[in-house]
Amino acid sequence: MQYSLAGAPLRQLWRPWPLRTTYLLLGAILCIVIAGLLQLIIMGCGRDGCRVFGDPSTQRSSKRDQTMYRVLPAFLSVCFTFLWAVVRHDVMRLEPYFQMSVPGGATAKNSLLLEYNYMFPHLALWQALKRR
Repeated sequence: MQYSLAGAPLRQLWRPWPLRTTYLLLGAILCIVIAGLLQLIIMGCGRDGCRVFGDPSTQRSSKRDQTMYRVLPAFLSVCFTFLWAVVRHDVMRLEPYFQMSVPGGATAKNSLLLEYNYMFPHLALWQALKRR
């Protein structure tokens, strides 16, 4: 996006790093890769028995397999959630300023004085619908 102030030359708008295109694209690519890997694992389980649940002939699994099955998905999901929480926080923090910068703008009551980023997410939804 570009803008001009009183005939000044056009220049790029500043954005925090979680809202830049590269961070968002890498996050989207990571989502697609994780979904693809999950699909490959599911297809492999259907074809030759699922190694996560142990050797199909003996129905026993090693401690490493059990750890990978129980701990690794939770750890990866928590890390992944933190990556997207940074994006969510910056969007909620900067949204009032984006709303005020559009032609016609927004009043301070409907932009700066909102505290959606510090509310419980489900309550923020109801507050937004109530103020609509």
